[in-house]
Amino acid sequence: MLRKIFCIMISLCILTSFGAGALASEDFINEKMVNVIKAVAPYITENVNESIKRGDCIATIMKVIGVDQDTADRYANACYYQPVFSDLEYDNVNSGYIILAKFGGVAIGIQSNEYDTIHDFEPKNDVTLKECLAFMLRCLHDTKNISWNDVLSQANEFGLLNDEEYNIIQEDDLLTDEMFKTLLSRMLVKKRYLYWPIDDPPDGTAKSIQIDQTDSIQYIDWILEKKNK
Repeated sequence: MLRKIFCIMISLCILTSFGAGALASEDFINEKMVNVIKAVAPYITENVNESIKRGDCIATIMKVIGVDQDTADRYANACYYQPVFSDLEYDNVNSGYIILAKFGGVAIGIQSNEYDTIHDFEPKNDVTLKECLAFMLRCLHDTKNISWNDVLSQANEFGLLNDEEYNIIQEDDLLTDEMFKTLLSRMLVKKRYLYWPIDDPPDGTAKSIQIDQTDSIQYIDWILEKKNK
């Protein structure tokens, strides 16, 4: 499995870190590749023979943008009597991540009928490739600009899917373990947009999901920076 990740990362570093025609030192490429592997590893679970569930998918993505288990647990407990999704079990390890994803606009939910006011999330259902891409796109860009009907084309435009993948995948394809790793590696080298701050706000208010308007840092570099603190 590491060999697969190695191949993904080395290609990724060459394609995303440098402009067309640019030359880079082999040492720099290797260092970046190793750093990406280290950053990806804590957020994925070996899941070769089983499909990935919606709850596991959204929890992994929320970890990438900075939410830790303690924070997720606090939100799961605080929202016990105010459900954000009708089918959420608050003793589930992913519940807090799902709640924060709802608050941050990353997860919208599934409307079971036209009259329901609180949607389902269906955390135990298999996640489709399109659903995973929608979660990621909402972390990378203003949610008002992300259209459910155009998720695949927008993912291609923003570099989460390459042209070959865009032309062959179907909207209802289930997300595979290998493709999830590939998408995570691509997300990690995007500029940070949505994120959970490391430090408490100086004015004493509670932490909340933030938007980086400056395009100041890639997710990968921000994660490595946090690890070094």
